[in-house]
Amino acid sequence: AGVPFTVRVAVQDTFGNTVGSDNTTSITVATGASGTATLQGTLTQTVVNGVATFNNLSYNKAETMNIAAISVPAYTSATSTNVTVGTAAANKLVLTAVPAANTITAGTRGAYTVMVQDQFNNPQAAHGGVTIPLTSTSASTSKKFYDAATAGNIITQLVLANGTASGNFWYYDETTGSYTIQATSAPLTAATHSLTVASAAATRLAVTGGSTMATGDTNVITITAYDAFDNVAAATYTGDKSITM
Repeated sequence: AGVPFTVRVAVQDTFGNTVGSDNTTSITVATGASGTATLQGTLTQTVVNGVATFNNLSYNKAETMNIAAISVPAYTSATSTNVTVGTAAANKLVLTAVPAANTITAGTRGAYTVMVQDQFNNPQAAHGGVTIPLTSTSASTSKKFYDAATAGNIITQLVLANGTASGNFWYYDETTGSYTIQATSAPLTAATHSLTVASAAATRLAVTGGSTMATGDTNVITITAYDAFDNVAAATYTGDKSITM
């Protein structure tokens, strides 16, 4: 993928002979019926002695494709045989799946998929084996990476064997906040994701305020809802609050 190649298109007569006297026909090439990406380079050339030469074409997606050619004036179009485009060298890590809405609830796990890709975003499995350390900017002692959605093992890195382009991990945290999840493996470009850990459902109320007051005085009482992990559950508690003296 991405490597320049040359294509030549000839103007021929009905007997398959190249029309060498033609120096005016314009030929345009593009991705044919096979292939889903756009052919890159200078796509229109004028024939010289009946042949148009395209010497700076490239194709960035690793897949089977072919090239179609049309002309002005309009002759019968031509299509090349199928060509298999391979991936370029491993270049970066990409988080191709992240938690919905970039958020998890405290005390739950968020699913991630990390993939090795080339510079053109093609999955690259021929990387020779990659070890990918996983980190979070959360300062919580509860933060963990797992190798499964439930149960499983706590991990600090993901290991992709040669021949495997991607792998899955799950992130767990009990402390609310906004954190950066990162997967690294030099010299590949690291993958990062901004994750929000939201409070879980409220499980208790706490009352704060002055402990003593004189008759007739007023005092400010604050009632705060907390989840099971002592995070303020402002977004998850909407019930009534009352004080009994």
